[in-house]
Amino acid sequence: LGKLKYHPIQGEVIEFIKDSVYSLGPLWENKCQTLEISANVKAYRCGFDPDKLQRIIDNLVSNAIKYTPENGEIRIHTRIKSSQGGKARLHLSISDNGIGIPKEKLVQVTAPFCRAQSNLSEHESSGIGLALVKGLVDLWGGELRLESETAGPKRGTRVTLRLPLGRLDETAIPVAGSHEETETEEQSFEESESKSVSKPHILLVEDNPDVLKFLHDELIPHFAVSTASDGLQGLDSIQKDPPDLVVTDVMMPELDGIDFCRSIRENRETCHLPIIILTARAAERHYIEGIETGADEYFSKPIKASLLIARIHNLLRSRQQLRNLFVQQVVIEPKDIAVVSTDQMLLQKAVSTLEENMQTEGYDVEAFAKDLALSRITLYRKLKGLTGLSIADFIRSIRLKRAAQLLQATDLTIGEILSEVGYYDASSFSRSFKKKFGQTPTQYREERRQVASLASRP
Repeated sequence: LGKLKYHPIQGEVIEFIKDSVYSLGPLWENKCQTLEISANVKAYRCGFDPDKLQRIIDNLVSNAIKYTPENGEIRIHTRIKSSQGGKARLHLSISDNGIGIPKEKLVQVTAPFCRAQSNLSEHESSGIGLALVKGLVDLWGGELRLESETAGPKRGTRVTLRLPLGRLDETAIPVAGSHEETETEEQSFEESESKSVSKPHILLVEDNPDVLKFLHDELIPHFAVSTASDGLQGLDSIQKDPPDLVVTDVMMPELDGIDFCRSIRENRETCHLPIIILTARAAERHYIEGIETGADEYFSKPIKASLLIARIHNLLRSRQQLRNLFVQQVVIEPKDIAVVSTDQMLLQKAVSTLEENMQTEGYDVEAFAKDLALSRITLYRKLKGLTGLSIADFIRSIRLKRAAQLLQATDLTIGEILSEVGYYDASSFSRSFKKKFGQTPTQYREERRQVASLASRP
């Protein structure tokens, strides 16, 4: 860990944690374990290091799965806590009812290559997991607490982390019906954040400070707004905190709006972003130039703020409708979702890659991202922007849609369909299917057959 550094970026941490946990789904499903995940807020935007958090979750959840017997239970609870000074912390608790760690081993278990139980094979435990987590938590500036029992009703292990979070346009959405925190600092957090609403994030790129201030002041009541004074700063801002939509001027130093737009469209991480170009140049060739680079809208100055706001809302709404279409469709048609050719190619490849590996045991988020030649963070951002789904939810959606197709079009048994779509636990499949389609697999098949029978009658 000597060369590692803490590199926070702005993002939504609650969904990131859930996606990281659910990406390990095949591991606990294969052991028929029950995993529960909860949080005291629905979403929280802040500064955190996704790479370090990903490693921490991977190690802790993998350990919990590994040392918990079949049909065991794993619980993960996330809390965002805020002190009177406004500094936020992430409290992450991972507990299980597994074999536990002897009390005399609790102190040394975080040392590299220490194994808590001597009866575990080297294949089962390399002993570096908790040591790595401890090192990453220390690097983050956080705290780790380890509690464990090897016998009795409280048998199992609980790991609790406290990690400081960056104060970057934080937005929390409280969970309906969640338990009220009794500590003063948590009550302070609830009172200050409970009324806030998550807004779409707009990036304004404009070199004229007066115009930039005008646009910022007009948009800020409706959106979360960040700014940049030229295209290079805009690209840097997108890399650090991807927006939902970009509004850019054309005539700017360093990197003008046309090349800025082209750079966004040529980058696999950002090509899905809606772009509105603003310019004082009204010539038709400039309009064509802007549209050909991939801009979604083109406005000539002076700008009427109310019209710009309406266009932004319309663009965001159309993207959300495309996401909803993807989620609702049983027949998978990536070309109906994409709005940019690069996005269409990515979705087509994503779907075909999953289809090719649907029966591959243990095929998970890590393997999926590797096959698409993308990092997990990049793939997460792309799929979230294009479909509204996390990576794990996207994979699950494709598997369930294929299962629905097979139920409707074949006479395969439920067990055979499970094998075809890569599910290894019937109860987990049935729960997921009913949650998505509102019916059990058997009910779904019977209803579709009844509809087909009625349609075939003269």
